[in-house]
Amino acid sequence: MSLAPVYHVVRPYLIYALTPVHAGSGKGFEEHVDLPIQRDSWGIPCIWGSSIKGALRTAFRSGANKEDVERLIFGPERERAHEHAGALNMLDARLFLTPTISLKFGFVYITTNLLLERTKTLFELSGKSDYVQTLSELMEASYQSDKALVSNNELILDNKIWVVDKVFDCDSTKTDLVRTSFEKILKNVVIPVASEMITDRVVILPDKYGLQILSRSTFSITRVRLDYRKKTVVSGALWDEEYVPESTMFTTAIMMSEPKGGEGIESKNAETLFKELLEGLKSVNERDFYVVLGGHETIGKGVVRFCGW
Repeated sequence: MSLAPVYHVVRPYLIYALTPVHAGSGKGFEEHVDLPIQRDSWGIPCIWGSSIKGALRTAFRSGANKEDVERLIFGPERERAHEHAGALNMLDARLFLTPTISLKFGFVYITTNLLLERTKTLFELSGKSDYVQTLSELMEASYQSDKALVSNNELILDNKIWVVDKVFDCDSTKTDLVRTSFEKILKNVVIPVASEMITDRVVILPDKYGLQILSRSTFSITRVRLDYRKKTVVSGALWDEEYVPESTMFTTAIMMSEPKGGEGIESKNAETLFKELLEGLKSVNERDFYVVLGGHETIGKGVVRFCGW
């Protein structure tokens, strides 16, 4: 299965959080935080495609690129949005691996079969059959075990692993499979840290436990706005913001269709527009690039690297 008949370019990406990220959902109703992050239907942190597309447009525009190319890629601004759609389409970014504390090694990267299933679907849509096969074999072994799987037996103590405040039984017979599977998946993607740092620390938890932990794999920051004259907090200007921690990894896909209208459409196609997008985003290797998600760049938050397969 592939999206090639609909989108002429489909490139899967791993989003690596270099700093904490707040992709907000707007005003929250939860008691513990005023400004929560975006979550999917399972309550797991995610980043909506619309938020990513907006951040990409801001970064592309800051590179002083031609307005006609911007309109072809992203579509016209709101007042002219009825004229034609943009060629760029973004999938929501789904959680892939998230760091959390553990008794041994200090921290681990956890995931579940649901997260691996979503990543496998992404690879199916982009025609990456070798990765699909790798994940299928890994997930089959995980479902058969019904125990936590690890990529390194040094993470285990007395056949158990401590993750956050919970203890899970481990199946150490599948450790080599977990490690080699993630080595294959990360082999051709340029992440900002040594791949061994990740492949040494992977923990696959059963969905029934892992999803609960993943839904809480965030932290909040209390912020204030000061009256600089009085050196006091402005009345009502005290709030909490939720963040996903740095080193969190999401997966998504950038999809480009043929241009649908606008000036210069005759000389452009999906491939050329994708190349111009990467050039405008100042890609570091004609594939990867940095961008700020969540609009908190002035306080050093939201810096991520898009790492392409």
